[in-house]
Amino acid sequence: MTNLYVYCEGQTEESFVYNLLCPYLLKSNVYATPIVCATRRTGTVKYTGGVSNYAKIKKELTRLCHQHKNEYITTMFDYYYAG
Repeated sequence: MTNLYVYCEGQTEESFVYNLLCPYLLKSNVYATPIVCATRRTGTVKYTGGVSNYAKIKKELTRLCHQHKNEYITTMFDYYYAG
């Protein structure tokens, strides 16, 4: 079985992975796991969702890549332009 970690922006993307991608990919022997990104951490609280720039998630994404060196990691973010 192949492990695929999907680094998601928020709960909507996490739901998409669980409800649509997981069942589809399991047919190909790929196990997908969503991970909702942390945009900010304090001593006791992890804030998720609402990524406005790469700098907010770079440290967490780098940590994730080091933890899962022999597995696949991808990202899922939606883009919103308020221009």
